[in-house]
Amino acid sequence: MFLIQFLYSIASLAQVQTGSFVFEGILRDYIVFLPQNYNGITKLPVVFNLHGITLSAQQQMDYSRMNSVADTAGFIVVYPNAVDASWNCGISYVTHNANDVGFFSALIDTLASHYSIDKEKVYSCGFSLGGFMSYRLACQLSDRIAAIADVAGTMAKSLLNNTSTLHPIPLLKIHGTADQIVPYNGKSDWCTVPQTLNHWTSFNLCNPPYTTSIPNIDTLDGCSVQKIKYAICSDSVQVIFYKVLSGGHSWPGGDKQHLYLSWGTIGTTNADINASELIWNFFKNYKLTTPTAVKDYTQYPMDFSLLQNYPNPFNPTTKISWQSPISSWQTLKVYDVLGNEVATLVDEYKSAGSYEVVFDASNLASGIYLYQLRTGELILTKKMVLIR
Repeated sequence: MFLIQFLYSIASLAQVQTGSFVFEGILRDYIVFLPQNYNGITKLPVVFNLHGITLSAQQQMDYSRMNSVADTAGFIVVYPNAVDASWNCGISYVTHNANDVGFFSALIDTLASHYSIDKEKVYSCGFSLGGFMSYRLACQLSDRIAAIADVAGTMAKSLLNNTSTLHPIPLLKIHGTADQIVPYNGKSDWCTVPQTLNHWTSFNLCNPPYTTSIPNIDTLDGCSVQKIKYAICSDSVQVIFYKVLSGGHSWPGGDKQHLYLSWGTIGTTNADINASELIWNFFKNYKLTTPTAVKDYTQYPMDFSLLQNYPNPFNPTTKISWQSPISSWQTLKVYDVLGNEVATLVDEYKSAGSYEVVFDASNLASGIYLYQLRTGELILTKKMVLIR
């Protein structure tokens, strides 16, 4: 049980409000930003935006500039304050034992009791230690968090084998190769950036990525960006990494005057990308119960769906069914876990309707395989198991 104390801002029409409640004997507080389209009736998505160590909710709000994105896109941003300005994210550097995972679960319930929120569209992102904490939520609160994003953070090594993640986790990560505060190659009990990505791409059964270069719009910022995209993963989630070459410890597109660090070197801040915009454009594709949608097809009489193959596990044949609300060119392919295409089952124009094909794996070895339906902008992927 916990006591709720909710503090509204004085101006009745203000978009920024504050709230607090006592959780496990500690007074926890946070800032809420409500977009212009908030009416108290329509359920809106919620993005937790977590500050770095020694920083505050107010600084993260001012620094990340996410409110302007939320105001245009129509989602709620919540900026919580950590105990002693540090999140209990699983690293030894943090000395307090506050139950931050439990706090976020209670915070979701508290927000739902005061605001009209969509609990299937709750996301977490963070800067530096806030990124560390977002990984802990993905590991230990995945029943409530649909996707995460991390800017200039990484994951605690203690989480590599301490996870209860219930579903594939969509992940967007941004990190500078010259970050001196959260080094690209890790530190003590912190994962390296490659270790962090490997953990989630392995968990999500992702295929190998492809890399593109982001246009170097600002040639004076001292850094450039590569986009590394793992697009073919289980349940159609994605893992996307924006690798900031020569980039420092910063939030691209942030207001640098609000980043106060007296104990470390920030380094260069990239001006070619905007982290807040990238994070929302990534989050909006996912929800908790169905993290597969990349486009809104609700105007059609039926939904796009790719059903689980039957039987599963199978030997050597199984049936794969799907339905499409529109006529389009459709492909259905099978891949092994390394991303190698092993079969093309469909590659043709099909009318709207329901379909089924039989996949014969007589020539394949036992193991896990992915089957993927592509139609227009939509990509749906599921896994199946062949047992000899």
